[in-house]
Amino acid sequence: NWTQHNSGLTYTNIWSVTPGTQATVFAGGRGGLYRSTDNGNTWSQTTLTTGYIVTNVIDSSGRIFAGRGEGDIYRSTDSGNTWIQIHPPGASFNDIAIIIDSSENIYASFYTIGTKRSTDHGDTWTLLPLENSQVVCLQIDSHGHLFAGTLHDGIYRSTDNGANWTQANNGLTSYWIYSLV
Repeated sequence: NWTQHNSGLTYTNIWSVTPGTQATVFAGGRGGLYRSTDNGNTWSQTTLTTGYIVTNVIDSSGRIFAGRGEGDIYRSTDSGNTWIQIHPPGASFNDIAIIIDSSENIYASFYTIGTKRSTDHGDTWTLLPLENSQVVCLQIDSHGHLFAGTLHDGIYRSTDNGANWTQANNGLTSYWIYSLV
């Protein structure tokens, strides 16, 4: 059974949910990023309160990365109490995805910019050779292979941290990929 737990949420349209440590959960949506310290029973707003948070991830050191629909990315090192912008705005609304691999590389896709990688926790970014592919979702498999779901082009796979990509569309009946699991 499912039960709503919206106590403390200013807005209930949530786009992403990410578990933190112990009983902490983060939820991004309209109005910013929310934090629960009791497994989602109650929520409070973090200090990241503007725009739509459409994706959020946490690395193994507890750093939180939150992507807004406007294309900017923020990082917090103190459980969401303070934030710094690590990528400026520039993508179109809703089309940003962030994922972190086992080596702590961060990958971010932007519908109108392309896909980027950071090897230093978001301080600098490198554009990967997957421009003009309208990437809307990212995933990493158990072998460390990176997958990018696109609108119109299907799925791309990289086995070398995004340096090279090949299409992986065998068996697909549609090349409009909105989510990868």
